[in-house]
Amino acid sequence: MKWAFEEWRHWLEGAKHRVVVLTDHKNLTYLESAKRLNPRQARWSLFFSRFDFVVSYLPGSKNVKADALSRSFVPDSPGVPEPAGILKEGVILSAISPDLRQHVVRLHGIPENIVSDRGQVESSDCPGVDTVVDRLQQIWTHVVDNLTLSQEKAQRFANRRRCVGPRLRVGDLVWLSSCYVPMKVSSPKFKPRFIGPYKISEVLNPVSFRLTLPASFAIHNVFHRSLLRRYVAPVVPSVDPPAPVLVEGEFEYVVEKILDSCISRRKLQYLVKWKGYGQEDNSWVFASDVHAADLLAILIVVLLAGSSGTQRERLRTARRPLLTTQGNAVVIKYHYNYLIIFKVILGGGRKYMTPKGSQDPEYPSDTKQNGLRNDGRNLINEWLKKYKGAQYVWNKEGMNQIKDSSTTRVMGLFEPGDMKYELNRNDSSDPSIVELTEKAIKILKKNPKGFYLFVEDKSCSFPSSLCTKSTEWTFGHLSCYMCQ
Repeated sequence: MKWAFEEWRHWLEGAKHRVVVLTDHKNLTYLESAKRLNPRQARWSLFFSRFDFVVSYLPGSKNVKADALSRSFVPDSPGVPEPAGILKEGVILSAISPDLRQHVVRLHGIPENIVSDRGQVESSDCPGVDTVVDRLQQIWTHVVDNLTLSQEKAQRFANRRRCVGPRLRVGDLVWLSSCYVPMKVSSPKFKPRFIGPYKISEVLNPVSFRLTLPASFAIHNVFHRSLLRRYVAPVVPSVDPPAPVLVEGEFEYVVEKILDSCISRRKLQYLVKWKGYGQEDNSWVFASDVHAADLLAILIVVLLAGSSGTQRERLRTARRPLLTTQGNAVVIKYHYNYLIIFKVILGGGRKYMTPKGSQDPEYPSDTKQNGLRNDGRNLINEWLKKYKGAQYVWNKEGMNQIKDSSTTRVMGLFEPGDMKYELNRNDSSDPSIVELTEKAIKILKKNPKGFYLFVEDKSCSFPSSLCTKSTEWTFGHLSCYMCQ
């Protein structure tokens, strides 16, 4: 009985006349008068309270068959001919199933008139149905709008770090992922990641492609875009690559460029481009096996100039042999092997460049400012001897006497250690960071191929840099700690 009320709720709830329920189960007549109900009966009673009905007991012997309009004709005995139909032939198309009724009401609304075996029923006999249908339609429209908005939001967040891949057309060769291709291998880890290449025979939609597969492949030949990779023909060099050179009894290949660096298994590695070899031969090599001091220094300066705070902390740890920390700043150590690439070097640190115990020209009586090098080398003199026309200055007067038009290399070390803050700076002997920057730009701008100027002060969270596009850069380095 409860199922019947649920099925015909839209007709029975709010009806004008009382609904009579005929049943051959006499216990149902006591449902309304029962004083003690179990939890299930209590839920049923709450549901039945929405209807105006009465339960009438009808013994099974008196419950005769329904009339012809409600049930299909079934003869009582074989051989009885089927009676003639009341309606004209061709009017009845098919029996109306409950599903069909639901779809008709959902798509076309409540009909104006309903003809049944109980007579003609007006739609007004079902009060509130149109209002309920309109409300349900509004709810459904609201749900569809929210679902669309949620899908757009999820798509926007999922595509934040995605980029548009290369467009694939008919006739292109692609690699096919072997994830869903059955292959006879001893272990899945020995299975190739991609197989092919295969030709695209048809583009079904922007993400589905039909491939021309071998006849032995017993699989469907339509694949998603995520399973395909564009095939790039290998570049065959016109000449044989250069042979390795013998260095200190071992054969080594010449490093053309260092592209990147990373930490793998707590060890520093560099991505190396080998001279005379293509991009496909680039390889990651441990830092201890790379003997290219000038290229390493260039890589460090470029990475420092464009790195964030976290990356700079990683650089401090990874390049410890090449870097030293002063406050919140990172500067390259004054080592001869790494200074040779710079055109202009202005800052502090004289005592790190001279032998231990050598007097400082600015503070000759202060033994704390004497040189600190234990190897006895004077890197300033070595640098001046290596480059003809190079100049070294240690005070503001000497820097002002430098001719910008003819000078190509300058080393200016204005303090034994770190440069002083602007409030403590001696204006007569020590230049400011602005003056150092202007001097560096005047010297470096003569290079028609551009230059890279690395300027850093002690209070900056990251260095600022000025770089012009060129295939060969001239480097300038200012280690100036004058700004509070």
